[in-house]
Amino acid sequence: MNAPIDGDERDRLRDQLMGMGNRSMRKSYYPELQEQGAELERFRVLMEHVPDAVFFVNISSMKVVDATAAASRMTGYDREELPQVDLTDLLAETGAALFRHMKAGGAGAPPGGAWATRLVSKTGRRVSVEVSCNLHRYRGQEYAVLVARDISERLRYEEELVRARKDAEEASRTKGEFLATMSHEIRTPLNGILGMAELLQDSGLQQRELRLLRLLTKSGHNLQRILNDILDFSKMEAGKLELVEEAFDLPDLAIGTVDFFAAKANVRKRLRISGKIPDDLNRTWIGDGGRIQQVLMNIVGNAVKFTREGEITVSVQEIRALPGVRCREILFCVKDTGEGIPADKLDSVFESFSQVDGTLSRSHQGTGLGLAICKQLVELMGGSIWVTGKEGKGCTFSFSLPLCPVYHGGADVSRTGESFQESPMHVLLVEDNKVNRIFARHLLVKRGHKVTCAVSGRAVLDILQKELPDCILMDIQMPEMDGMEATRRIREEVSRDIPVIALTAHAMQGDRERFLAAGMNDYLTKPLKPEALWSVLARVAGRESSIY
Repeated sequence: MNAPIDGDERDRLRDQLMGMGNRSMRKSYYPELQEQGAELERFRVLMEHVPDAVFFVNISSMKVVDATAAASRMTGYDREELPQVDLTDLLAETGAALFRHMKAGGAGAPPGGAWATRLVSKTGRRVSVEVSCNLHRYRGQEYAVLVARDISERLRYEEELVRARKDAEEASRTKGEFLATMSHEIRTPLNGILGMAELLQDSGLQQRELRLLRLLTKSGHNLQRILNDILDFSKMEAGKLELVEEAFDLPDLAIGTVDFFAAKANVRKRLRISGKIPDDLNRTWIGDGGRIQQVLMNIVGNAVKFTREGEITVSVQEIRALPGVRCREILFCVKDTGEGIPADKLDSVFESFSQVDGTLSRSHQGTGLGLAICKQLVELMGGSIWVTGKEGKGCTFSFSLPLCPVYHGGADVSRTGESFQESPMHVLLVEDNKVNRIFARHLLVKRGHKVTCAVSGRAVLDILQKELPDCILMDIQMPEMDGMEATRRIREEVSRDIPVIALTAHAMQGDRERFLAAGMNDYLTKPLKPEALWSVLARVAGRESSIY
């Protein structure tokens, strides 16, 4: 029988057996332990490089258990200091209140999973952060994983955007007010200049004086065209230019444009302007005929300006039916034999304030807005515009528009510019500017109308107590009582039916609608055009329905 093993030997054998077991266990579990170690290292590296601050918080004590390097950088606390930091001290405002709510067993983060608050750093600096959190249970304890993202830069950028937007809106409003004021202040004296010039043409002047007067009139109309260009450009920049969809006579529009410039070209004798309109082109179309004519007039006017001699041809043709709709694509072309455009300038002629010749010695004047406005108008109407040509060999401006035909079984719309001879009327002319009053009164009297004049809205009310005219031409900006207030008083105290027509230098977008909303029946702008006045009076008499 073997002798019993004493204590020392027993301990030695036990150690040997345990060593064999540990070696066996290490051999079995080493790959798994190695993989876990690598995974922990990857997780550590990942968390160290996350830009957002991550806090592991004990809900019961509200203490930070652990945090990432980004959390240390954001708060200013060392990693060893963070476990002594209370969360209610770290988070300000809504953050701390929410965590107190969570500690009491309430719901988690607000709807959306994140909220904005401010984090208080070690130095007391407050950092704007966006915080999200998730609750986590670990070894029987409630923890929160808190992720804080620094949004200081984003908030600063948003504030700059808000500030920039307010500044832009204020600048736009100021520019609009400036343009409205300047438009009124320029149009009022311009109306007097052109009106007096027109009256002088009928006063039996000698040829020399008549020629000088025509030059004066031409300069006035050039100024008016520049003013209109600036206003149109401003409207389009602001996105406030609206189109009118109505029936118009397309061949008549094109031929009218040709005839207008042909009369001027006849003075040169070496320039011929002609139109090519197919006989089978439908007459009546739906679209903004006024804007189409504006584009065509601008392009033909440029051709006349840059063509000393030779020929300008204006053509209009239907080139195709548009698929899926009843509209047609209409092509307008203006071809000239003038100076042409250099190849390097072809792409820039439609840019704002662009001119082919921008030197101080240029031979042609202008704002450089005309073709830019044409391009924007054409594109606003759903079309396209382009130019081809060579320097010294003329050029061709073309634009195409989608237009819908209207068939009347042979009946066409009234010709553009046709005027009606209205029956004599009693017109109350309200105008505080003496020159403009003389001009308008002369036009009306020459047409056979009886005219009573007033210089303010208050004078109008006094006159209406004694007599009722057939219509009132009402200036807007006047002393004592303006035209809008006078119209309101007329509607309330005198008559709701007497026609009141605004006669004003206010010509910005929305002015017409504002005056109609104030109770006026129609709207005329200064400088006053006789044909526009006759058209309005015809509407008052019930003879015409189109809006001038």
